[in-house]
Amino acid sequence: MDATFDSANTSELIHPSPRRARRRAWSTVGALSCGALLARALEGSPAAWLPGALVMALAAVLAPRRFVGWVLLAALVLMGAWWLEVRTATAGARSPQVLLGPVEREMIDAEGLVTSVPRPSWPHRDQLARFRRLEPVMSFDLELAALWSGGRAEPACGHLRVTVGVSPGEVEALPRPGDRVRMKGWYAPPRAGLNPGERDARPWANMEGRVGSMLVASRGLMEVLAPRRLDVRGAWVRLVAGVRGRMLEQVAGDGQNGEGRAMLAALLLGEIDPALRETRSAFRKSGTAHLLAISGFHLTVLCGLGVLAVRLTGDHGRLEAIAVGGLVMALLVLTPAQVPIVRAGVMVLALLAGDMIGRRYDRLTLLGWIACGLFVWRPLDVFSLGAQLSVGITALLIWLSSVRHPWVSPTQIRGLRRLRRSWWRSAWRWVRSYVVVCVLCWAVATPLVLAHTGTLSLAGPIATALVTPAMVLLLGVGYFALAVGLVNEAAGAWIFDQLAWVSQETSEAVRGLADAPLLVFEVLPMSGLLAGVAALALCVWLAERRVRNLRVLASLGVLVLWEMLGPMPRGLLARDVVLRIDMLAVGDGTCHIVRSGREAMMWDCGSLRMDLRPVLERALPALGVRRARLGVVTHGNLDHYSSLPEAVDLLGIERVLVSPHVLSDAGEPERALLALLAEKGARVEPVRRGDAMVFGRGRLEFLWPDESAEAMPDNEQSLVCRISVPTQAGERRVLLTGDIQPGAMMRLLEDVAQVRTDVLEIPHHGSFRVEAMSFLAAADPAVVLQSSGGSRVGDVRWGDHRASRVWFTTAADGAAWVEVHEDGRLESGSAR
Repeated sequence: MDATFDSANTSELIHPSPRRARRRAWSTVGALSCGALLARALEGSPAAWLPGALVMALAAVLAPRRFVGWVLLAALVLMGAWWLEVRTATAGARSPQVLLGPVEREMIDAEGLVTSVPRPSWPHRDQLARFRRLEPVMSFDLELAALWSGGRAEPACGHLRVTVGVSPGEVEALPRPGDRVRMKGWYAPPRAGLNPGERDARPWANMEGRVGSMLVASRGLMEVLAPRRLDVRGAWVRLVAGVRGRMLEQVAGDGQNGEGRAMLAALLLGEIDPALRETRSAFRKSGTAHLLAISGFHLTVLCGLGVLAVRLTGDHGRLEAIAVGGLVMALLVLTPAQVPIVRAGVMVLALLAGDMIGRRYDRLTLLGWIACGLFVWRPLDVFSLGAQLSVGITALLIWLSSVRHPWVSPTQIRGLRRLRRSWWRSAWRWVRSYVVVCVLCWAVATPLVLAHTGTLSLAGPIATALVTPAMVLLLGVGYFALAVGLVNEAAGAWIFDQLAWVSQETSEAVRGLADAPLLVFEVLPMSGLLAGVAALALCVWLAERRVRNLRVLASLGVLVLWEMLGPMPRGLLARDVVLRIDMLAVGDGTCHIVRSGREAMMWDCGSLRMDLRPVLERALPALGVRRARLGVVTHGNLDHYSSLPEAVDLLGIERVLVSPHVLSDAGEPERALLALLAEKGARVEPVRRGDAMVFGRGRLEFLWPDESAEAMPDNEQSLVCRISVPTQAGERRVLLTGDIQPGAMMRLLEDVAQVRTDVLEIPHHGSFRVEAMSFLAAADPAVVLQSSGGSRVGDVRWGDHRASRVWFTTAADGAAWVEVHEDGRLESGSAR
């Protein structure tokens, strides 16, 4: 006889649901998170928060019983704010920032322990990178021990990122992990973000113990010191680096299926190869980035393998948890100490400890207290997408399994007779539950992803469901191959030869899903408040276990419509702004975004030393720019167009205006640029003096070059454009000048009225010339924009002109912006 009780919750038949314990744990998590948000919003000092927390704690003792919980939560909010300020406000007492004082760049003599293998600094991977002529450099991590001054060492601490200029023959002579070295070079502390969308690195560095970077000009400025007699730390670093190096050699094998092997190295050992850039981008766009970067998913697979291996030898009770914990610890040691893997490792080890103790506990409650511990360790992770998803999705999965949610696993209690099902029906039930879990995790994660990245990936649940089995196979067999390879290298290499093909095909499948039409959309990032409300509404929908919950579905519909339609009436700019220019900080190069009405234009996009795609990927959503149909290349210098193909991909640029010499006198870099633009479907059109067009609420007029410029050098043939917009106070002008030099300046000054302007891009990145000073005086702008590297910052010859007007230099001020309002006002500002 069969008995099925669909309304019964099997977990509650065993023991009551621990709702009060869960409420205490997750209320604490929420209060601490609110404290962090409050501290960031009000930027108070630790002294302001702690007394308030102590007063609230005292008030909880005196308050009526029904108010005690609320008062304690208020105390926890203030404690969270205080703790975030304590952990992030200042660097350590022995950090270079404290020992050296407030410096932007300083020559120092430092000593410390090398903790990572020197590797080539990430090469510039944009599509025209091969034309950059840069000296080869290697980078490694240094555990700082001392700073030398006046012949004596002063103890120091912190983690430095060291970059060394090397020649090809010096690579093998660089120090190895475990070596103690002394070196002289330029030190730069952590700094605030230079561009929109970049976070201020200083609080994060203070929290993590990172004290900045150091540039050493050559190998000759480094000295490997004699090893200490009992250097336990150095010996441990050498041991771990040696084992990790052997494993990476196994994965690399014969080099065939190179991309697949690079993906295996990232999956198994956290080795990030620059060759994986496109693959990582595809995983991100398809909503499966968590499958590539080592995280809780990888540890789950490793734990499953460990449990299986132990249970094949019998029932060993607590030994099972100890063995699995040992595997997790081994992975944490052998992979770089990146935050996602360490966070996931802490969570898994804490849950294993709960199992090993043997006491009855609720995993969701325990996860809440683990989240509180993670907050104490890294309070800024409250604002991190990785931490939010790691804790949130883990909590969702634990909750779904603990309540036996009917959408995932319908609750049934069987009677005395065994319920028989065909194998295909059982398989269908398993597949259905698996797909539902993938969809639910994607749905809950989507508001958070939208808030942080502005990417809506409908391919997420599809890609996760299809790719996860392949990733589990790669991880399971890969970890087995690493263990085999430590005993028999030939056997391990053979297994990796077979896995490399599977990894390569998996990568191609993810790319196909990421590039599929109508599955991935780039939208304006959702506000944090809306994202939180949407995630809460989805949780309520899941908790009530009714698909047709009209209130929740209506709330979600309103949020979706608000997100989709809310920005549309506002356009690209505020209603009273008729023109805006954003000058991004790109080092030695130029990248301007010009907007008027509903039109946007990319004016140059290049840098001598930087790949601008990461800069654009962060800055464009932060600025609210989703599309620009027009691009401009002022002249044929690489620092003005090196990343334009990336801008075409990101912004959908359809027309590119160029100086005529870019087409007639094109060298190899320019020919490569033109070929890439043609491949992407962007039309290239030459423009010269006299050409004009409507742009948004204003007008573009090209003032240079004319026919007489054909015999001049490339810089002299730069496009010069005047942008005019009408305002209530009369016409306002912006003059963009590229890299024009004395010849072009003198020709333009023949008609001084045409160069009069309100905003001026200073010619040739602010290089001082007498003719440039005359040109600036004739233009007489209220605001000057100088896109420049550090070599041209603060040139005293510009001092008088700089003092009499607003002057922004990207190397010193970061990205800058200027807005022209309908009433004629000019407003401007910068990142710093």
